[in-house]
Amino acid sequence: MKSVAKQLLKPKQLTQWETTLDKETFMEKDASTLLVIAHPDDETMFFGPALINLATVKSSKTFVLCLTSGNYDGLGTIRRLELLEAMKEIGLPVKNVFITDHFIDGMNQHWNLTMIAMVVSEKVTENNVSEVITFDEYGISGHPNHKDTNGFIKIFLSNMNPSVKFMTLESVNIFRKYLSFLEAPISLIDWTLRKFLTETCNQSNAKCQKKVFIGIEPSKYLKLLDSLYRHQSQMVWFRRLYSLFSRYMFINTLIEC
Repeated sequence: MKSVAKQLLKPKQLTQWETTLDKETFMEKDASTLLVIAHPDDETMFFGPALINLATVKSSKTFVLCLTSGNYDGLGTIRRLELLEAMKEIGLPVKNVFITDHFIDGMNQHWNLTMIAMVVSEKVTENNVSEVITFDEYGISGHPNHKDTNGFIKIFLSNMNPSVKFMTLESVNIFRKYLSFLEAPISLIDWTLRKFLTETCNQSNAKCQKKVFIGIEPSKYLKLLDSLYRHQSQMVWFRRLYSLFSRYMFINTLIEC
């Protein structure tokens, strides 16, 4: 499956498309960014386009906080190592990856949101982070752990550091989710409309919600694919299909809270 993808997406066979349509908003080189995820492999399966672009532009100022070791099946130790290897593949320093054991991985587990906010606050302070990226309220797949990884935001902003900017990964319907890179035109139209509305909103001095569209060219997709395959303990057949057909392997849309 991996070799098929590499043959289909050789850079010389496809025209490169813009890395991001809002570089000045997303790629502030002097700003430190923290990605908060629930499980090892979330970073590649869902946030890959954003993360690989961040690692390319400012790897020393990009950090990943994983709230569990993914120990649901007793593979926590293996999955920790896989996450570190995956991040090295993307180009992120291992010292910038933090994995906690404060929370239990599982579909029936609901986490303490205040504790999540405290853990995130600690990493924000230690690394002088000004921007945090995480899941939106639905969590892409609806996984309770993903939802809780969003649920702490209001607590954090109300009680800890209101100056930190939060960007959440937009969940889309299942049809768009599995359109692969063919979903790009839909996202592009959506982004264009939102940009127009934002400009109109700015002119009227109303409160606006920023939305950032991030795509990757074929060479970076192949690098992302290599990173995903570092999570070897998780590479069952449907994840191999996911790597070809999920829009989140090609496109991220981040919405500012």
